[in-house]
Amino acid sequence: MMLAVYDTNVLVSAFWTPQGKASALLREVISGKITLCYDARMMFEYQDVLLRPKFKFSESMVSSILDFIQTSGLSVAPPTVSDVQFPDETDRAFFEVARFCSAPLVTGNLKHYPADPMITTIADFYDTHILHHSDTASSKIQQAQSFGDNVPLHPFGETQNALKQNVFTDAEDRTEIEHLRGEIK
Repeated sequence: MMLAVYDTNVLVSAFWTPQGKASALLREVISGKITLCYDARMMFEYQDVLLRPKFKFSESMVSSILDFIQTSGLSVAPPTVSDVQFPDETDRAFFEVARFCSAPLVTGNLKHYPADPMITTIADFYDTHILHHSDTASSKIQQAQSFGDNVPLHPFGETQNALKQNVFTDAEDRTEIEHLRGEIK
């Protein structure tokens, strides 16, 4: 398990593009391979942004993901980092939590943050930490789709067809997929 901090734009991208890299990163959180670090300011920001009418995300879907993050994530109270300026003060919380937890801060826009080696893009984090790990839940789902199974790539989507058709052959695979499905309902 590894720690990470996801900027709000990672969650927006995951919801918006279920087949994208951000969605794969969210699936890693749901599968327990990545633990998100957060504080109260970040949870407020997540909720505020994800429930904006322009996105039209389901309130129950947003609530499920945020509840999961609070239940399975690492809540911290980091000290203030006063020596760094931010164009948008709401980004400060993500930086402070990442620094406090010594965790990578994953964002879709590096311009929001100071130059720092702990800050990475969605694509770079995906390529470095996800792409080369073939034993992830997302690879199992993608494998099922390559067999023509009706399994959506949404991070908390229905996996019933894959389970019924025995695409996942061992108990560990089934447990991982059931966890993906059951915890986020």
